[in-house]
Amino acid sequence: MPTQAIGQACTVGDQRPFVSALVVLDPEVALGWFAERGIEAGSLAELADDTRAHDELQRAVDEAMTRFSNVERVKKVTLLGDEWLPDGDELTPTSKLKRRSILAKYADTKEAQDACLQAIRDRQAVNRIWSDQIGVWAYEASGLTPPTLDGR
Repeated sequence: MPTQAIGQACTVGDQRPFVSALVVLDPEVALGWFAERGIEAGSLAELADDTRAHDELQRAVDEAMTRFSNVERVKKVTLLGDEWLPDGDELTPTSKLKRRSILAKYADTKEAQDACLQAIRDRQAVNRIWSDQIGVWAYEASGLTPPTLDGR
């Protein structure tokens, strides 16, 4: 069960094509949990940089998500090497998530950027195919040469 290794998690799904999670590992449990699975590391930061650790955590999260509907499932996990402490930038004094602060701080993570860029590319590709096809049909009917995407 992945919850043994996870200290805190913040799910992100607003205005996005899928739900993802920013995950902070429990410093007291995570090193042992991953060591049991053959992934040795000296710190949480090392685990966050280890693709094997990320893959193992993603697999465990995917397994835990099977009871949820497809739209509710966490599709992508971003493993963070930081520790979120009460009354810090990410947690209130009573350990509640400061979502705005978390989303602002981690908005530039590589995986968040990749997910957003991929969603934009997918939408642009679909729009381009759709508009190109309509344009080809219209130009074929008129006998004219269709313009390129850059307007020339």
